[in-house]
Amino acid sequence: MKFGIIFYTILGILAFTLGIYFLQYNFIISIIFFIGAFINGIFIHKEYSIHKHDKIEYEEDTVSDEVVIKYSRSGRIIAISTYSIFVMIGILFLYQSSLN
Repeated sequence: MKFGIIFYTILGILAFTLGIYFLQYNFIISIIFFIGAFINGIFIHKEYSIHKHDKIEYEEDTVSDEVVIKYSRSGRIIAISTYSIFVMIGILFLYQSSLN
């Protein structure tokens, strides 16, 4: 139940730490990681609000035979931001290797 909050916290700390690390190399790349840490803070608040107000009880008769699974927007945003972080790190490494 609290896995989402823990997951977002780990991602936020990782993004913030990488932002501080890349601050010595390139300011623009570190800003991207700081923005990612801020977005993770928003997701932590959203997950906490969802779990705080999650008092839904289900009865056996009301559950349908077919369940439609919808993927959340926040999951897509996390996937896109994770992929973009890896792309930015790859670009940084390519830039560093071209200077040598």
